[in-house]
Amino acid sequence: MDTAMGISKRLLRAVDKVGVSQRQNLEWLIDFAESDADTPTMRDECLYFINRVSTINRVSASAQFSLQSLRSTIRQALEDRAKGKLAQLVVDIMVPKENSAARITVILDGDRKGYDIAGDNGFALFLLAAADLLRELRADISICAYQDCPRGSLGRRRLFLRNRRARYCCRTCANNATSDAFLAKPENRKRRLEQRKLRFVFTCPNCKAESPVAKMLIDVECPNCGKHNLSGSLNTRPKQKAVRTNG
Repeated sequence: MDTAMGISKRLLRAVDKVGVSQRQNLEWLIDFAESDADTPTMRDECLYFINRVSTINRVSASAQFSLQSLRSTIRQALEDRAKGKLAQLVVDIMVPKENSAARITVILDGDRKGYDIAGDNGFALFLLAAADLLRELRADISICAYQDCPRGSLGRRRLFLRNRRARYCCRTCANNATSDAFLAKPENRKRRLEQRKLRFVFTCPNCKAESPVAKMLIDVECPNCGKHNLSGSLNTRPKQKAVRTNG
């Protein structure tokens, strides 16, 4: 069946992606700005996003979108908002017919606000909806504090939806920042190099548990599963063959 209780499967997929709360909507918007993907459902997601954020928009199913332009515009506004700068979204309106005025009608209905724009101005509707969302949740938008963040697009640091006082977009960036701060001190760097010469971390190929062992140790017993393995320093085919041949 193409519908479930009167709701199409395409709409259900869009709802699942974009979400139903403001934080979920903003999280989708950040992922949209960071991604280069053009999935078959992306257009449905954009239409649902407009209708979800500005609940009484009159958006046509034939509304036109330029995903690349939308992404660059939204990304810049999100970055400015995360850095505490003035975020601006320039909305260009296409005139529906020759010699007719382009008009935006703002519809106020209690706490809700929507827009009625002449023509198939999907680009303008999307930016107006995004502007409302950025205004509502401006304090939750952040940019990863780790300078070498690997998750951002085109070598830039990753935008993310902050939870409490988080400064990093993921645990990996937080760990890397802590490690860099630790190794920035010469005494810590010297101690780390000395320890590396004496010991290394052995990863059991059976259970993937990690444990520090001596480098010259040949037979390593995994403390987790009890299996005996060659140590990491000797865990190469030539060295394994030499151990089997010479004992």
